[in-house]
Amino acid sequence: MKTTTKLSLLLVSTVLFFVCWFLYVQRSEEQQLKLLLGSSIDSKNTIFDRVLKLEAAPFETFIFDYSHDDAVIDFLQRRAGQPFPGNPEKLLRAFNLSAIWLLRPDMSQGFALCSPAAPELGAFPLSKIQLQKMLSQRYFHHFFISTAKGVLEIRCAPLQPTADRDRESPPQGFLCAGRLWSPAYLDMLSGLTESSIRIEDIRDETSVPGTAYAFDTGTISFSRVLRAWDNRPVVQMLITSDTPVLREFSNASDAKIFQFLLFFAAIQLMLYVALLLFVRLPLRSISRSLEKASPRPLARLAQANNEFGKIARLIVNAFAQQQKLTGEIAERARAEESLLEANQRLKARDQELNATNMQFLAANQQLQANLQQLRESEQQLRAQEAYLRLALDIAQETVWELDVLTGRMKIVKMSDTASRDSGYAREELYTHWEQHMALTEPESRERMQRAINDHVQGKTERFAYESRVQKKTGDWVWLYSIGRVSERDGEGNPLTLLGTSIDITQIKQAQEELNLLATALEQAWECIIVTDRHAQILYANPAFERTSGYSLAEVLGKNPRMLKSGKHEADHYASMWEALNKGQVWRGHFINKRKDGSLIEEDSTITPLCNGAGSITNFIAVKRDVTDTIRMERQLRQSQKMEAIGTLAGGIAHDFNNILTAIIGYTELTLLPGTDQKRLRSNLEQVLRAGGRARELVSQILAFSRQTEQEMRPVSITPIIKETLRFLRASLPATIEIRQRIDAPADVVMADPTQLHQVLMNLCTNAGHAMRDSGGMLDIGLSRIMYDGTVTCGHAALKPGAYLRLSVSDTGHGMERDVLDHIFEPYFTTKSRSDGTGLGLAVVHGIVKAHGGEIVACSEPGKGSTFEVLLPAADAGQDPTATVSKVPARGKESILIVDDEKALVNMAVQILEPLGYRVRTAYVPEEALALFEDSPHYFDLVITDKIMPRMTGFILAERIRRIRPGMPVLMCTGFAEKSDAAKARDAGIRKVLNKPYNVNDIAAAVREALDKP
Repeated sequence: MKTTTKLSLLLVSTVLFFVCWFLYVQRSEEQQLKLLLGSSIDSKNTIFDRVLKLEAAPFETFIFDYSHDDAVIDFLQRRAGQPFPGNPEKLLRAFNLSAIWLLRPDMSQGFALCSPAAPELGAFPLSKIQLQKMLSQRYFHHFFISTAKGVLEIRCAPLQPTADRDRESPPQGFLCAGRLWSPAYLDMLSGLTESSIRIEDIRDETSVPGTAYAFDTGTISFSRVLRAWDNRPVVQMLITSDTPVLREFSNASDAKIFQFLLFFAAIQLMLYVALLLFVRLPLRSISRSLEKASPRPLARLAQANNEFGKIARLIVNAFAQQQKLTGEIAERARAEESLLEANQRLKARDQELNATNMQFLAANQQLQANLQQLRESEQQLRAQEAYLRLALDIAQETVWELDVLTGRMKIVKMSDTASRDSGYAREELYTHWEQHMALTEPESRERMQRAINDHVQGKTERFAYESRVQKKTGDWVWLYSIGRVSERDGEGNPLTLLGTSIDITQIKQAQEELNLLATALEQAWECIIVTDRHAQILYANPAFERTSGYSLAEVLGKNPRMLKSGKHEADHYASMWEALNKGQVWRGHFINKRKDGSLIEEDSTITPLCNGAGSITNFIAVKRDVTDTIRMERQLRQSQKMEAIGTLAGGIAHDFNNILTAIIGYTELTLLPGTDQKRLRSNLEQVLRAGGRARELVSQILAFSRQTEQEMRPVSITPIIKETLRFLRASLPATIEIRQRIDAPADVVMADPTQLHQVLMNLCTNAGHAMRDSGGMLDIGLSRIMYDGTVTCGHAALKPGAYLRLSVSDTGHGMERDVLDHIFEPYFTTKSRSDGTGLGLAVVHGIVKAHGGEIVACSEPGKGSTFEVLLPAADAGQDPTATVSKVPARGKESILIVDDEKALVNMAVQILEPLGYRVRTAYVPEEALALFEDSPHYFDLVITDKIMPRMTGFILAERIRRIRPGMPVLMCTGFAEKSDAAKARDAGIRKVLNKPYNVNDIAAAVREALDKP
């Protein structure tokens, strides 16, 4: 690179350095300006927003307060002759409003008030359709509308009762108010914000200008968009504010930059002059000397004592040495030219010798290649012949040739297997066509002759036929033959036919088996479905179409899940796929849905099909329709239960007589004169327990006669044992001693407490019956065990884990083995009709099974019996306090009680009035309807019986809700049917309470019916 260029680059670098420094300084000034500008803009924005917020505060207060005002709602509903709450004109002035509107729930305008300055605001500026769209999205709205007198600001809120501060009830109407942004109002805002404010139209969001700053005037401009009810821009507010501090700062920054530029220009001029005098002139002399290849231009510079003088002297010496070297180089060049000419002559001779040698090598390689090709061709011919023989032997194929003119036939090739299977040697086979035809059955002859004639006549490109031929042993085989004309004369007539034959006997047999299998599948009564490994249906037999209602075309390629009825949990299908994916056969039961929506029950067997590698390729399902069978079984079980109820009538009467004896006896004892308070309370507690036992006995009968829901919750067993034993002590003979062994600190299970009491009562009653004549020991034990798969008496199919073991033992007469095997059957008993019928153990067995437990019995004649009940222990975190009685819920609402049983009505009144409720009563439905029609808004709840003369509780509830929609109704019943829940929902009944009930039951039911939304 030239020295001048380097110097120029140095100069340019200096200039760039100063330019970068200048830009940095300017950037710093701009950053400071922007910081001041941003601070000023934020301050102006904040001031403007605060002013707007302060101006909007009275407006918001008016909307919020007056939309929670019962007087406004009442004015909207009954406006005739009634003034608007408060002074409307004062309201407009106090809250700086231009108009007030009240809208009904159907969006129609019910009232309007406008200031004298804006009489055109008497009608709400939005249509009914626009209001419905706006209020369907949300209730509170704040929007703007452009009018001839300016922009109108509108706020809307739903009208709610004063007590409904959370706005949970439906709106009773809508309160809307408007404020006109007139020029005077804008001037007031301008004065408060020390800014200039104007309103302009706006077409869309993109036309709204952003924040801007004018350096020349020192002003800041920003905008606010005012939107309509549908969020569409209506107008824009343009706010302009003066900032003189920023203008002065900008002017000072410009002066500083101008001074810097003057200083930079002076420095650049001095640097340029120095470079011109001390660098550029010496470099120009050196450059000229080198360009002309002469030392003359350096004569003056070589006399200088500086660095450029030394360079000049070195250049002069270099010129002198150059002249000397030039002469030596010329002499050496002449010698090199002579050597090059001799070398070229040697290379030409060597090339001639190499060409001759290459010709000899090419000829030798061609001979070697021809020899190798001949050897490979011979090996290929031998391999093809061996391959052909192997192929013929594997295929059991025979190649034959037929002379068309003479009928002579010969075997060209024949596999050893074909010769062995036919029983003929090659030389014995088909020396003439007629001989071959003689061994062929007549039907095959016709097919053979027809196929060959069609080919010879040119109708087909080749002949092919199947024929049944007799072997030498007398057996018949099927042959498949194929061939074509192999030789023709000069006129194109066929001379010879070449064909092949192969034994297809096994294929024909397989086809017959497949046809038989297909017929069996088509005519099978069970449904058969074949799917791929992804459960996509590939085949379904006609039985499937007949059972499901779907045709094969409708289900091909679809998943059988289309038949799901929703009656099975996800675990049912998960366990099925778990077994199938392991390659195991799955057997189970499905409740599926037909095409018409009806349900079908099926017993299914699904088998995975695997390939040779063990991978699943398909699934085949065989399903049998058992809908009718299961329906008949259910009917049979129900009839057996009803027969058992009839058979057990004596035993039920016995139990009820015991309960009634306790109730009557303790009641008479209570009524005796002179009974102290402690004895009175004890007697009444016994009566209450006997009543609870009667309710449990009714539940027991219903549970046995039909399926009922269980109330499963954490329950502590120990209190149930102690309560049961206290009740039993009075009914058992004194010769029977009761002993309890409770060794289970953690005694909580998930169970129905009533049914647990029922289990213990039945087991203890049976034990007492076994010892009533001879006396003995009744032992009740409770312990916690870890079950590992084995038990003392018998085998229980339980999952390993923690269990509570409840044991009831007696020292009675015991049972024989044949009796022990039948004790849990529902209508099996060893008692007389007057002592019971065996319902107890059957129900106990069902209850224990329903709770996920197991009951086993051990007994020997003369040594007594032991019953052990294993129930899964609940988690330690579960709390049994749900079984503890709670304090009755209180209230202050008005209740109407309807029941034809006066005693029950009086009892309900004595329960509810002390709890704070106002109660009115009726003994017939007509009287209740009359009371309700007179004061429909007086009552907060209606309690009705289910069965009453001339009208049921369902009909009464419907008529009451016609008079007052949404009225809470609570229905009591002494016998609840399965359909009652659906009927209660249809009639609008919030709660169904079963009789008999106690204080806590009815108090909780009343509170639930009142609090339920």
